[in-house]
Amino acid sequence: EVIVSMSAFHSPQLLMVSGIGPADELEKVSIQPVVVNENVGHNLNDHSVFSIMARAQDNASTTDMSRTPENLRSAQTKFYQNLTGQYTAPSGVTNGFQKLTEQQLRDIGAQAVIDAGLANQTHIEYLFESVWYPWIPTPYWAPLPNDSYISVTASSMVQLSRGTVTLRSASMSDSPFINSNYYADPTDRAIGIASFKYLRSILRHPALSRFTIGPNAGEVSPGPAVADDDDEAILEYIKANTIPNWHATGTNQMLPLEDGGVVDSRLRVYGVDGLRVIDCSVVPVLPDANILASIYMVAEKGSEMIREDWGDEISY
Repeated sequence: EVIVSMSAFHSPQLLMVSGIGPADELEKVSIQPVVVNENVGHNLNDHSVFSIMARAQDNASTTDMSRTPENLRSAQTKFYQNLTGQYTAPSGVTNGFQKLTEQQLRDIGAQAVIDAGLANQTHIEYLFESVWYPWIPTPYWAPLPNDSYISVTASSMVQLSRGTVTLRSASMSDSPFINSNYYADPTDRAIGIASFKYLRSILRHPALSRFTIGPNAGEVSPGPAVADDDDEAILEYIKANTIPNWHATGTNQMLPLEDGGVVDSRLRVYGVDGLRVIDCSVVPVLPDANILASIYMVAEKGSEMIREDWGDEISY
């Protein structure tokens, strides 16, 4: 038996270059089909994040730690010697999760979250970053070398949009094309706009704004150019500044074949003998949290299935 464990991007790629995947996808790179399964590489799901950035007092930020190599080395030395200093939490340690009520979901145009059975869970994660996060300028502001910054960040826990992993070539040496397809579903846009407004409320709260510098609670990106009630501008800012949260799943879903599955309940690839996928790509519903513990569970359960199916025949 062969066990594939190359995660949400390369596991479907390996299946496809081996001839297991969508017919058109195999044909475009001249791969002879072994098993045609239109679900391979589809249903990519991932949490994404975007931030609002603000100028901040030096003592409320860890920006200075990474201004120079010398600063970074000094912070690292303190941490390695005494477990103290800014390197104990290089970009902040504070986050929280929000569960919206069903009425709140309806009010913001997210009825589809309820319809999908995702009402009884958290819906948005909020994070405090003690730096400009991520480390790239936006059309509204580029970090100035002597300024300190903080960011407030939102991540949707209920993204309904689905993306794809497709082939660049017939070789595993060429990375696949990855289309996360964030905000394709209108409900994801509604959640994004609502979370942007919540972020502004957090930044403007007196408990946090007292650490910022300048008007609008120090907000520089996007700042006053994007009004509180301009949903169209808010959405454009979100789309332009969204990055992955590195929780990609779903490209080899564990579901019935007719429901979009690639592997069965024992993680065996449909239509092939002696082949399993055991990694995050089999997860059909993205957990409303960091996926690390869930993927440990997939690994433990997968190894248990192998022992059950092979018993004394296993050799190490």
